[in-house]
Amino acid sequence: MSPKEYLRTYYSDDPSFDYEEGFHLNWWQHCYDTSKPQGSMLVIGGGPVISSIITASKYVDSIDFTDFNNECLAEVKQWVEGEGHNWDFYVKKALELETQPTDTCGIEARTKLIKNKINNITQLDILQPHIEKEYNVVDAHFVLDCISDSKDIFLQSLQNACNFLKENGIFQGAFLNRTNGWLSGNNFYKSIPLTEDELDKCFSDLGFKILKSASISLKEDSRTGGYIFVKAIRAS
Repeated sequence: MSPKEYLRTYYSDDPSFDYEEGFHLNWWQHCYDTSKPQGSMLVIGGGPVISSIITASKYVDSIDFTDFNNECLAEVKQWVEGEGHNWDFYVKKALELETQPTDTCGIEARTKLIKNKINNITQLDILQPHIEKEYNVVDAHFVLDCISDSKDIFLQSLQNACNFLKENGIFQGAFLNRTNGWLSGNNFYKSIPLTEDELDKCFSDLGFKILKSASISLKEDSRTGGYIFVKAIRAS
């Protein structure tokens, strides 16, 4: 499935906003509005999707947006340049959760803010990172476990991601719950099945304290057991 097909399938211009999507935006809104992070932010494996940085853009000074797939990055670049996918619906929903104005002016103002905060759009292989910069916030949603077909690879990818953080930096992430694979179009990819207890131990072993976690279960016919969301801080 190409990035354009993915956006058309899962992020249509006029979607029926379901529980899953609403939970995602509510999680980001709560975490960023409560911690109010400042400084720099790194998005790891953002794909062609910008919804995770809508609320974050209010606080951080700059955002480096990365993915391994250059086609995904091209989609984000198109959006920044004023073309590409229409994210107005998601911006509006995020503003509603923030109790901010959701009229056309409000949506345009937040959209402009997000674009201005994006500093770089670059390729990153998190399994072989070149850490040249540290960040105050690292965001990695549905990527570290989804590129890992073994526990060792997952632990390495998680450590690599956490190594980008400054002392007292915030990690924001989401993972598949008890799921050993995922679909993209007709293609099946292996992932490492995780539980909340396992993630708690993984972060603890890396010297992080989980500040907040949450999980949701999906429909019985879903191919995943649900999602686990984590907000953690690097211990000083």
